[in-house]
Amino acid sequence: MNYSKRIVCLANSRKHSGRCIAGKEVIGDEIGPWVRPVSARPGAEVSEDERRYEDGADPRVLDIIDIPFLAPAPVLYQSENHIIDSLNYWTKSGTLSSGDLARLLDPTATLWDNGYSSSNGINDRVTIEAA
Repeated sequence: MNYSKRIVCLANSRKHSGRCIAGKEVIGDEIGPWVRPVSARPGAEVSEDERRYEDGADPRVLDIIDIPFLAPAPVLYQSENHIIDSLNYWTKSGTLSSGDLARLLDPTATLWDNGYSSSNGINDRVTIEAA
């Protein structure tokens, strides 16, 4: 089941021996849900070779990227995971301007559900059900 999604890259961080890439889907002129490209490896990190553009460049935050996928791969609270098609390059189709960042905000009344605390702080946890 091959398909592709266009995302605005909002994260490109280190994860194990690779990277964690994530962004919001771009559907025409609309901004859609979060998408996280993952590998089929146990750690789900995306390797350097798997995330490159054909010219060898690495995706950057605010790049608009077309990414080929093999299948959705939701895991508990990470419903946005999709397994990448590692045989095909990613394609940069543009860059989001900083003036368009407000369009990417997720509306929420509160960031955390209060009442769940760890031994290190107060109201610093969230339940899996809430996530």
